[in-house]
Amino acid sequence: MFDVTNPTIMAIWNTIKANQILLILVFIAFLIIAKKLFNILTGSITTAIIAATFPFVLNRLGFDISTNFDTIMYFMLLGVALYVIYHIISGVLKIGKIFR
Repeated sequence: MFDVTNPTIMAIWNTIKANQILLILVFIAFLIIAKKLFNILTGSITTAIIAATFPFVLNRLGFDISTNFDTIMYFMLLGVALYVIYHIISGVLKIGKIFR
Protein backbone atom coordinates (compact mmCIF):
# COMPACT_ATOMS: atom_id res chain seq x y z
CA MET A 1 0.00 0.00 0.00
CA PHE A 2 2.41 2.73 1.23
CA ASP A 3 6.11 2.40 1.10
CA VAL A 4 7.13 4.18 4.33
CA THR A 5 10.75 4.24 3.27
CA ASN A 6 9.94 6.38 0.22
CA PRO A 7 11.29 9.90 0.95
CA THR A 8 8.48 11.59 -0.99
CA ILE A 9 5.79 9.88 1.06
CA MET A 10 7.64 10.69 4.29
CA ALA A 11 7.95 14.37 3.28
CA ILE A 12 4.23 14.55 2.50
CA TRP A 13 3.40 12.81 5.80
CA ASN A 14 5.61 15.23 7.76
CA THR A 15 4.02 18.20 5.98
CA ILE A 16 0.54 16.94 6.86
CA LYS A 17 1.55 16.53 10.51
CA ALA A 18 3.12 20.00 10.60
CA ASN A 19 0.01 21.55 9.03
CA GLN A 20 -2.24 19.81 11.55
CA ILE A 21 -0.12 21.04 14.46
CA LEU A 22 -0.16 24.57 13.04
CA LEU A 23 -3.93 24.36 12.56
CA ILE A 24 -4.42 23.24 16.17
CA LEU A 25 -2.22 26.09 17.44
CA VAL A 26 -4.13 28.65 15.35
CA PHE A 27 -7.42 27.21 16.63
CA ILE A 28 -6.25 27.50 20.26
CA ALA A 29 -5.15 31.10 19.65
CA PHE A 30 -8.55 31.82 18.06
CA LEU A 31 -10.38 30.43 21.09
CA ILE A 32 -8.28 32.47 23.51
CA ILE A 33 -8.76 35.68 21.51
CA ALA A 34 -12.50 35.04 21.12
CA LYS A 35 -12.87 34.47 24.87
CA LYS A 36 -10.97 37.68 25.64
CA LEU A 37 -13.09 39.67 23.19
CA PHE A 38 -16.28 38.18 24.64
CA ASN A 39 -15.18 39.14 28.14
CA ILE A 40 -14.37 42.67 26.98
CA LEU A 41 -17.74 42.91 25.20
CA THR A 42 -19.72 41.77 28.25
CA GLY A 43 -17.65 44.07 30.45
CA SER A 44 -18.32 46.97 28.08
CA ILE A 45 -22.06 46.32 28.17
CA THR A 46 -22.03 46.13 31.96
CA THR A 47 -19.97 49.31 32.16
CA ALA A 48 -22.34 51.09 29.75
CA ILE A 49 -25.37 50.15 31.87
CA ILE A 50 -23.70 51.26 35.09
CA ALA A 51 -22.47 54.50 33.49
CA ALA A 52 -25.98 55.22 32.16
CA THR A 53 -27.35 55.14 35.70
CA PHE A 54 -24.76 57.65 36.92
CA PRO A 55 -26.85 60.80 36.14
CA PHE A 56 -29.83 59.32 37.98
CA VAL A 57 -27.68 58.53 41.00
CA LEU A 58 -26.33 62.08 40.98
CA ASN A 59 -29.89 63.43 40.93
CA ARG A 60 -30.80 61.23 43.92
CA LEU A 61 -27.76 62.60 45.76
CA GLY A 62 -28.94 66.17 45.24
CA PHE A 63 -26.84 67.27 42.27
CA ASP A 64 -28.71 69.14 39.57
CA ILE A 65 -27.80 67.25 36.39
CA SER A 66 -30.10 66.64 33.45
CA THR A 67 -31.14 63.09 32.66
CA ASN A 68 -31.92 63.53 29.00
CA PHE A 69 -30.83 61.15 26.26
CA ASP A 70 -27.68 63.14 25.39
CA THR A 71 -26.40 63.12 28.96
CA ILE A 72 -27.05 59.40 29.37
CA MET A 73 -25.30 58.62 26.06
CA TYR A 74 -22.38 60.85 27.05
CA PHE A 75 -21.81 58.94 30.28
CA MET A 76 -22.30 55.59 28.55
CA LEU A 77 -19.71 56.39 25.89
CA LEU A 78 -17.34 57.88 28.43
CA GLY A 79 -17.61 54.78 30.61
CA VAL A 80 -17.02 52.39 27.72
CA ALA A 81 -14.13 54.48 26.41
CA LEU A 82 -12.46 54.48 29.83
CA TYR A 83 -13.06 50.72 30.12
CA VAL A 84 -11.42 50.07 26.73
CA ILE A 85 -8.51 52.39 27.56
CA TYR A 86 -8.06 50.51 30.84
CA HIS A 87 -7.86 47.19 28.97
CA ILE A 88 -5.39 48.59 26.45
CA ILE A 89 -3.11 49.95 29.19
CA SER A 90 -3.45 46.72 31.16
CA GLY A 91 -2.48 44.68 28.09
CA VAL A 92 0.52 46.87 27.34
CA LEU A 93 1.73 46.54 30.93
CA LYS A 94 1.33 42.75 30.82
CA ILE A 95 3.31 42.58 27.58
CA GLY A 96 5.94 44.83 29.12
CA LYS A 97 6.32 42.41 32.05
CA ILE A 98 6.92 39.55 29.63
CA PHE A 99 9.81 41.29 27.89
CA ARG A 100 11.61 42.42 31.06
